[in-house]
Amino acid sequence: MVEVSFNSMEFLSDGSSPILQLVEVDSEQVVVQAIVSIEADASCSFSLSVHDSIDKDYVFLDSSSASTSFDFQTEVLITFSGDFTDCEDFSSIEITDVEFISSPSSVDFGDLEPDFWGD
Repeated sequence: MVEVSFNSMEFLSDGSSPILQLVEVDSEQVVVQAIVSIEADASCSFSLSVHDSIDKDYVFLDSSSASTSFDFQTEVLITFSGDFTDCEDFSSIEITDVEFISSPSSVDFGDLEPDFWGD
């Protein structure tokens, strides 16, 4: 299983469209869409094995852990909820949901190899 931690996020604009695009509005909820650039770290533990062609099974060699940093851009939907009728006071408005439209399908951890000489 890959563990991902998000380090930072920055709202982007392509120059022709606004940073936040209105998607849905009703009396208690507003949904906006934004393009964001995200910096994240990923870590994973791997089990390394080799195929034994004689016995037709896999033989465990070692385990290994790896970590890497990566950047990606995605669209997000941000839902704001609360009382939007008071234009003077938005203190009751809160973010109730953030939905990632897409996320990376893979992360490159580089080369992995068994540590035969380790403790």
